[in-house]
Amino acid sequence: MPARKSLIVVSLIGLLGLAGLLAWTGRHPGPVPALQFTLLDGSRIDLAALRGRPVLVTFWSLSCPPCLEEVPELRRAHEALGPRGLEIIAVAMTYDPPTAVLDYATRENLPYRVAFDLDGNIARAFGGVAQLPRSIVIGPDGAVAASLLGKVGFEGLKDAVQQFLH
Repeated sequence: MPARKSLIVVSLIGLLGLAGLLAWTGRHPGPVPALQFTLLDGSRIDLAALRGRPVLVTFWSLSCPPCLEEVPELRRAHEALGPRGLEIIAVAMTYDPPTAVLDYATRENLPYRVAFDLDGNIARAFGGVAQLPRSIVIGPDGAVAASLLGKVGFEGLKDAVQQFLH
C-alpha cells in the first residue's frame, strides 16, 4: 500500500507540474500595463507607442546559457520578421550589470532593442520572472497573446507571432 501511495503522490506532483508549465507557457490574454523601457543608449520607449505591431518582450541574462544560445534565433527573428512588423525588446535582468549588458550587446552587434530592468518593474508587470529565458508575445491590440518559457528557437517564435504579421 505505501508503494501505491507514493505512486499516486508522484503522479499528482507530475500533473501539477505539467499544469503549472502549461499555465506559464499558454495563452494569457489581457492588457499589458503601461510600461517604459530604458534602452542601451539611455533613450526610453513606451510600450503604448508600439501598439498596432506585435511585440516580443524577452527576458534574458548574461548568466543564463540558454538565453545566450537563443541570441542567434532572436537575431534571425528580427531579420526575418521585423520587416513584417515584429518588434523585439530583450530585457536584461536586474542582476546583470548595465555595463556588462552594454558590452555584450555591442560586441554581439544585437540588431533588436535591448532594455534594462534596473528596478525590476518590467518583470513584475508580467507577474515576475522566475525562470529564463521567458518571452511574452504582445499582440497589436496591446494584450498579452502568449507567454513562452525556455529556449523557443526561431520556428517557435515565428509560430507564436505569425498571426500578427503583415
